[in-house]
Amino acid sequence: DAEEPPRRSQILILSSQEIFEAQHRVKIFSFLLMIISSMELLTLLTLFVGQGTASSSEYGGEVPPGNPTDAPPSASNEVELRTWQPSDYVDTAISTFGFYVSLLGIKATTENTLQ
Repeated sequence: DAEEPPRRSQILILSSQEIFEAQHRVKIFSFLLMIISSMELLTLLTLFVGQGTASSSEYGGEVPPGNPTDAPPSASNEVELRTWQPSDYVDTAISTFGFYVSLLGIKATTENTLQ
């Protein structure tokens, strides 16, 4: 390719300190993205499984232990739990993609650091 030598001269040459700082930023943002995506995926997983619907009748009429300062549950104070909705499929896809991108960022900075 005849255009390759001019393109190579246009590549930005960074000092080793600037490269280290850029890799460090990418690694930090990748870890943050991984944490946020994994929290969202765990939340969506609990909604999908639907295990949060236990009632007091499953415990033999007794309320399971909790915070002693909480008010006792009553029929008028019933909490409605969120269920799985069709829009959660899109949230799952976005969170999975975010988790994948974060792993790619961590892998790229780790491989580049080891060389």
